[in-house]
Amino acid sequence: MPSTFRIYSSSAGSGKTYQLTKEYLKLALGSDDPAYFKSILAITFTNDAAGEMKERIIGALRRFAYPTAENQEDALLRDIAAELAAEGQFSRLADTPLEQQQELRRRAAATFRLVLYHYADFAVSTIDSFVQRIVQAFTRELGLPATFEVELDGDAVLQSAVALLLDKVNRDPNSALLSRSLADYALSKAEEGRSWNTLPDELVQFGRFLLSEPVHEAVEQLQKMSLQDYRRLHETLRQRREAIEQQVQAVATRALATLDAAGVTEADLYQGKNGVIGYFTKWDERLQPDKEANSYVRATMEQDKWYSGKVKTAADKQRVDAVKSDLTDAFVELETLRATLLPDYVLVSGMMPYLFHVSLLSELSKAVDQLSRERGVVLIAEFNRRIASIVLREPVPFLYERMGERYLHLLIDEFQDTSVLQWNNLLPLVENAVSTGNLSLAVGDAKQAIYRWRGGEMEQILRLHKNETEYLYGRVADDELRGLLEDRYFTLDQALEPQNLNVNYRSAAPIIEFNNSFFEFVSKGHEGLPLVGGIYDEEFWQVSPEGVPHPPAPSPAERGEPDDFNEFSRYH
Repeated sequence: MPSTFRIYSSSAGSGKTYQLTKEYLKLALGSDDPAYFKSILAITFTNDAAGEMKERIIGALRRFAYPTAENQEDALLRDIAAELAAEGQFSRLADTPLEQQQELRRRAAATFRLVLYHYADFAVSTIDSFVQRIVQAFTRELGLPATFEVELDGDAVLQSAVALLLDKVNRDPNSALLSRSLADYALSKAEEGRSWNTLPDELVQFGRFLLSEPVHEAVEQLQKMSLQDYRRLHETLRQRREAIEQQVQAVATRALATLDAAGVTEADLYQGKNGVIGYFTKWDERLQPDKEANSYVRATMEQDKWYSGKVKTAADKQRVDAVKSDLTDAFVELETLRATLLPDYVLVSGMMPYLFHVSLLSELSKAVDQLSRERGVVLIAEFNRRIASIVLREPVPFLYERMGERYLHLLIDEFQDTSVLQWNNLLPLVENAVSTGNLSLAVGDAKQAIYRWRGGEMEQILRLHKNETEYLYGRVADDELRGLLEDRYFTLDQALEPQNLNVNYRSAAPIIEFNNSFFEFVSKGHEGLPLVGGIYDEEFWQVSPEGVPHPPAPSPAERGEPDDFNEFSRYH
């Protein structure tokens, strides 16, 4: 299969928008059909980026179609014409470069008119806008009201859902288990000496996980457990924690009993209460990760420093000598227990305070759904999660039919900030496009990922660029979903074509050299982090533009100034 899914790794200042504009124009003008632009979907991440891409594309089309004295020699036009000619996209009547450029201008004029007349079909949008189109196409399947509003304020809905959940305790006679869980939570807070009336705020804060894309799969798994399941789990964890504490305490108690039997006090031992006797007295510290045996205890065990300065007589030394063997054995046993049991203890202790919150996730999710139905709203954070349950399992022709559009090419910008769910929702459309031999592409730079807070996953572009897609579907817990993704990626694997945009047109040579050296140092200093090494590998290096043609800066016409758009009728 030819390489029809191109992955551009685009470093800062390397002309990414220029490259996207050129690829879009090549696709739109590579056909004699002036309406071919309707089969191209370009997706960006922000409204500003979508606006800039539209302006560049329309500005270039206008410039090609209606040249002025200033832009008769257009580098972008020349590059596109040469590349289309090399791909055999012109008839035999256009043999020379000049004839090819004239043919390209003719196509641009026809396409430009149609874009202006059918601007709604000019599919350059943000990924959120495109996702909303899918939602509107699958309203019934997603269980949404026929007419709904998009709610942007997730916290406001969560606060109302928490109030609804707490009110349910007072009014619903079937919520005894929920009431009991709330009472246990309040008691646990009181036992810790903390305020118990912060529950509403804590539930709102924890409820944000319901709307978080990075952990949505884990949240779905947790919601499959009932309140009774969580109570049993809480009891199991409590018993495990107490069992570990009892094991450690038993060794410490035995050691202290040995000291008592021999009549040895802290005054007899090296560094007194700060030494070995304190090690056993404060046995609970042995279960804290940051409370290792101090230097005094280590000196006692490793350098045989047992006596305090007050031990002068042979009888005093004999008393201390009598306990040395038993205390050494107890120390070794306690350190062994610490090494083997501490990970479990930390995990259990970390889970227990939040187990109550997790147990209410399912109930809180039901409350959010109830409020959404009553108000006729859908949280924007839920869009991708809901769509993922439909899109990956439906045949692609059906998706296009419901959307009312069929796209042969997909161009994705800022791919490093695309979330896992967003990409999974686009994957069937991309797979269908490349399987028919039509070019699609994604552009991004893992080094510039900034949207992790809303689910952006920079590992996706890294793995795709290195053709390591097994990492992307292999981490999915759901067996059925993992199988569906593996099938989709199988087609994609055959079509991947990684490319790099490494010429930095924005920075001076010294800055480029500094960046190369700095990030090479960072990569070599984190050899245990393969993702860091993957980002800053041998292909990361940027080069200065000396001797490399610079992409032309956008002209006023290319920027799409409003007065030009208002006068588009003069071009007909």
